[in-house]
Amino acid sequence: MIGELLFERDDPRYLLVDLLSGKILKDELAIKEFDFGTFVWAAQPGDKRYGLLAPDGTWKIEPRFETVGKLRGRRAIVCYGRSAGHKDQSIQRHRADTTQCGVIDRDGQTILAPQPFRIHGYRNGFYRVTEDQKAGLLDEAGRLLGGRLFDDARLPDYSGEVAKILVDGQWIGLNRAGDLVPNPEDGTTLVACPSGIKFMHSGNRIQVVGADEKPTVSYLFDDTRMTCEFPVSVRYNGRWGFLKQDGKLLVDPPSFQSQFGFSGGYAGVKIDGKWGILDSSGVLALAPQFDEMQPDSGAYAVSKDARKFWIDASGREVAEPRRLEDRQSKLRCEPDGGQRVSRNSNGTLLWGIADAAGNIVVEPKYRAITCFRDGLAWVPFDERREWCAIDRNERKRENGACVKNWADSNVADARTETMSDDPYESGVLWMRAELEYGLDLREKPPRFVSQF
Repeated sequence: MIGELLFERDDPRYLLVDLLSGKILKDELAIKEFDFGTFVWAAQPGDKRYGLLAPDGTWKIEPRFETVGKLRGRRAIVCYGRSAGHKDQSIQRHRADTTQCGVIDRDGQTILAPQPFRIHGYRNGFYRVTEDQKAGLLDEAGRLLGGRLFDDARLPDYSGEVAKILVDGQWIGLNRAGDLVPNPEDGTTLVACPSGIKFMHSGNRIQVVGADEKPTVSYLFDDTRMTCEFPVSVRYNGRWGFLKQDGKLLVDPPSFQSQFGFSGGYAGVKIDGKWGILDSSGVLALAPQFDEMQPDSGAYAVSKDARKFWIDASGREVAEPRRLEDRQSKLRCEPDGGQRVSRNSNGTLLWGIADAAGNIVVEPKYRAITCFRDGLAWVPFDERREWCAIDRNERKRENGACVKNWADSNVADARTETMSDDPYESGVLWMRAELEYGLDLREKPPRFVSQF
């Protein structure tokens, strides 16, 4: 699985197997990723160089690369390590003495000769490169556009002719000839709202215009996420404010140190180091007085005079929220939209899985169950005192190893809290506690305990 390949290990060795015949093509391989449809970037035992391995176990491209990238646009970015002639030279020498990157095609033929930079991407004739925390752009011939590296650089759109570079805090354009030109995003629309309000690029900032294409306010706001859910948060020179549906400011000028966006007609705002609550008309519904504030399931978690508690928008103290959305998320099975479901059997909840339409996929008959992942769900088998994987037909995966405690086997830096001296039973009880929390039958979810 791709997650396994991306997870760095000290000794990542794999078998390459032909699924139709079951034949082992290569053993003890270090695998980077599958590519070109049917090939795989791999390295042999004890070798740090990658090559492209064909399905018959032969090398389509002999191992010779330090790192390799996935094929995009009929090309793959590859990097070459320090050559043998440089072994005794100082590590302070230029990066060209240590690592160079180039581009090859699927047959290993050179498209772009090795360059003294790390190459990070290609689009529409531009390569993005970095060196010593600077970034730049190369053309197809390997020419460094603009003659130097910049504070940052971004590739153009898929059909774009102009890339972007960051110079002295400002984004400007860089064309194929290496000339500095206006930012290609200037004047483009970020978001267009049904009310006629538009958020548009203007330099490194955002201009708000109305249906008449004229600015609704004189400010050019910082580049933050804009939506049409008014009042919407905006920032100007480090201070926050809110725009109404007509594009005007709720409070002019933007003056809040920090804020939490509007929800249910109210927003948390910070003034002179204290938090209060603003209503949708721009009036403080609750004067700033709290040291800390965090929206929490329709209420606000606050602290004042070293005491932590919850309030509603009027400031009335309320009980800790039930957090129903968080609870229900424990039962959902993403990304297929199904969820884990239960039935009561003589006072004991038994669990199964339903699909997005509510059809039962696995009958609720297990004391606990995980969601499906890669076609398998894990369930506890009391007769074996182990968790084992089953498929959608509830067939146990005979060639797969079972485990004593499923949750502990899937967390790298923590362990589930102990709920029984028996590891198997402890894992089952922990999973049942999580599921019962999802049904709002338990006050708190079960905990993970850090191993550090």
